[in-house]
Amino acid sequence: MSTEKDNRPDDPQAMFTAIQRRLRRLTVAVTLMALVWAITCATVFGNLVNYFGRDPLMIGSALIGAALLGFGFGWVARRRA
Repeated sequence: MSTEKDNRPDDPQAMFTAIQRRLRRLTVAVTLMALVWAITCATVFGNLVNYFGRDPLMIGSALIGAALLGFGFGWVARRRA
């Protein structure tokens, strides 16, 4: 039976590397969940707009949504560069 204390590295540099790896995985998971959430909301909103307002309103809202997502991705990419 292994305990959590047995899995911890003794070297501080190894601990920081392990924490950094876990944070990177968590960041990827949260980003993917946010992307799935945004796509789901856009799909539901698009269906409602298409039902109530026909095609021009749906195209306009899709363009605004694409512009906002592009701005968000550009902002994240700029911060990482």
